[in-house]
Amino acid sequence: MSERRYRPWTKGSDYQLWQDENCVRCAKWDPEGREIRCELERAIFESMFGDGTISAAIAARLGIPPEGSLPARRCPEFEPREGPPDPAAGLAIYLSGGADEEAA
Repeated sequence: MSERRYRPWTKGSDYQLWQDENCVRCAKWDPEGREIRCELERAIFESMFGDGTISAAIAARLGIPPEGSLPARRCPEFEPREGPPDPAAGLAIYLSGGADEEAA
């Protein structure tokens, strides 16, 4: 029997709101867009190119209960970073291939 999978969001804009509220403001965020330093962010990001689901282990770390409702507004593993979030950061950096290519 395969592991239960969770779909944390019903649409991409829900993920973008989560990322803007959590990932971009977290100390683990790479403002250069060169790497994903957080296991939760990596799992969520990779799910977008698969079937849109995450593992039960990642769901538990995100605070998704067994009945599968959406995660809490604040990521349980959030670490505040110093300074304001980079307003240009977000999914666009990953999709563009990184900050250096955007500047070129």
